Amino acid sequence: MDIALASDISLAAFAQSQCAGTTPIVALTDRDEEVLGVAAIMAGAQDCLVTSNLNVELLRRRILIAMERRRRLLRQGVSVRTPLENAKELLGRNNGRLRVLQIGDDSGYGHLLESGQHSYRQVSFLVDRETSLAAVKRTLLERTLDAILLDVCGVGSEACECVSQVAELAHGTPVIVLGDSNEEDFCTNVIRLGADDYGDRDHVTPSFLARAILLARARAATETAETGRGELVSRALTMPEPAGSDDPPSEAEREQEVIQSLPPSDPIEDPRRDQRHSPPRSVMAIPVFPNGRPDENNCVEGRMTSLSDGGMAFRIDKRHPPASNRLVVGIEVEDGHWAFTTLEVRRTEKGEQGHEIAGRFAPENRDLLRTPNLIPTLNPATCRFATGLADETLSHWARMGILHPTVMDHVLVCPECHAVPTFRYGCPACGSMRVTRSTMIHHYACAYVGDVSEFEREGEMACPKCHTRSLVVGSDYEHILGSYDCWDCDWRDSQLEMVGHCRACDLQFPVGQCPEDPLVGYHVERLDPNTLVDAN
Repeated sequence: MDIALASDISLAAFAQSQCAGTTPIVALTDRDEEVLGVAAIMAGAQDCLVTSNLNVELLRRRILIAMERRRRLLRQGVSVRTPLENAKELLGRNNGRLRVLQIGDDSGYGHLLESGQHSYRQVSFLVDRETSLAAVKRTLLERTLDAILLDVCGVGSEACECVSQVAELAHGTPVIVLGDSNEEDFCTNVIRLGADDYGDRDHVTPSFLARAILLARARAATETAETGRGELVSRALTMPEPAGSDDPPSEAEREQEVIQSLPPSDPIEDPRRDQRHSPPRSVMAIPVFPNGRPDENNCVEGRMTSLSDGGMAFRIDKRHPPASNRLVVGIEVEDGHWAFTTLEVRRTEKGEQGHEIAGRFAPENRDLLRTPNLIPTLNPATCRFATGLADETLSHWARMGILHPTVMDHVLVCPECHAVPTFRYGCPACGSMRVTRSTMIHHYACAYVGDVSEFEREGEMACPKCHTRSLVVGSDYEHILGSYDCWDCDWRDSQLEMVGHCRACDLQFPVGQCPEDPLVGYHVERLDPNTLVDAN
């Protein structure tokens, strides 16, 4: 529904337009204001989108998410009602400050929300961050939250199970999932498992998160579920004291009982536990600068602690872990042989035996060691062979022994600018391609060879040497090719020469003047995690 959210009349008409309780409504508006979005949700919409931020793919995905969210509410027996409070009253609670729990290692979005780098000014955010499920349980018991931001990796069953566990613990607190996929099946599956909203991590902005939190909070205020978190916690806190106990349980014991009463689950930091392995192998990690060069002074060594087809974790003894979130990681696959991959760090934890670093293998478009970065290809714009990384950067990696240079080919280049020229036959004197070749006639009887124009006499062919007339082609004479003539100089000869033409500097030159440059590429032993898993 494309609606004008400027007046209470339009909001009332919108609320009355819900002809069927099972039909989700998505509101469209051209005004990105927090009060308007919340008001649309409280009037009965499943979502409220700003038209200036929409494209076809995003609109389709948001509609599918709204449909799946409505189906989930119907399955759970949740009824949608018109709230007694208006949007401004809802936003004004707690002086407009919303408390958000972020589950994951990337604290960047939380800092941006807290610093107010979004489009809303009537609300502010206080963001807590946790990385383990036990800590999440304690936080849910100690504080009242307005929303939960859950960072997941991948689209497999492990990611879905992680979403399901957190949604179950949330008990009415809206969960907003941040993932690395925009696949429609995964987005709707996340909603089906209990999340309130989903955002693609690569395209999420602070304004998107602020809006998603506000609308999720408004949706939660308009939904009445059969059993909420408050009932579960109150039931746990009022459990009868154990028989034979004279002293009432302490506050710490009560909290432990509540935690034990919640559904059991495993730590968030290891969501791939069913498919992970722990091969005891040596690891080296090289931090990567933003320009792709290795940070040679901060390399670390360690031991692998877990591995899957999507990521790995390893422990280092060094006091300070690498500061970069992108590492080139080498794993000893055989005696003295190493294989390398690019790792995006998701978690760094300090323990008694050092730091444990965990991350996921970089996708193809962010992999430092991908083929276009290492193998030179011809750039049509510059007419030169080049790699995705600068030659100096590749040389640094080669000096460390990660990359191995190899001569792939030799190419002829322009003697002036070393771009790749084009070649064709032309004038050997000036290099021009504006050359023509004349046609000659060979008279069999007297063996005279001359230009065609010399034989043409008054409409018939006659030999200028023996004066024989009415010559017939094939029986008296034949056509043969003559010499080449250059239009741009006085050169004339029977043979052309291969000439180069540089499209970068427009130089023309004989092919004999072309220098030959080696075409150098780089080889790396790529890590195949499936091989290590199978070997383990």
